[in-house]
Amino acid sequence: MKSLKNLARSSRGFSLVEVMIVIALIAVAGTFVTGQLYNRMNEGYQTTAKTQMNGFKQMLEDYRRYCGIYPTSNQGLEALIAKPTQAPDCPNYPTGGFLPEGKLPTDPWGTAYQYESADEGKSYVITSLGGNRSEGGEGFDRDIKSNE
Repeated sequence: MKSLKNLARSSRGFSLVEVMIVIALIAVAGTFVTGQLYNRMNEGYQTTAKTQMNGFKQMLEDYRRYCGIYPTSNQGLEALIAKPTQAPDCPNYPTGGFLPEGKLPTDPWGTAYQYESADEGKSYVITSLGGNRSEGGEGFDRDIKSNE
């Protein structure tokens, strides 16, 4: 049986080098996990933007059924909230508009969606400017367009 004195000698603590190695391994693992969480978050933002655009598409189809054309670039997505005051007129515009909340949502990055009708009411493109909140970009910063 070991004496108390021998037991105390054999059970020494961790050295500074061992502690530093453990801290470095935890830091490396934390960096990897944080990077993966960041990627998943941005993938979620892109999916949310596409889902919101699909919602706009449905509302714009309703608008076209009532008004005969899509809103013009000048009328924009605001035409889903209130009857446009600019031509072309929509005599069948429903009371309360097409957006139940009465407010246009922003994209997941907090920026307003861009709306453009190149042929004045026959087609449209909705754009989210992505993570960089400006035109262009790559990866998670790239623009997301409704026609892609």
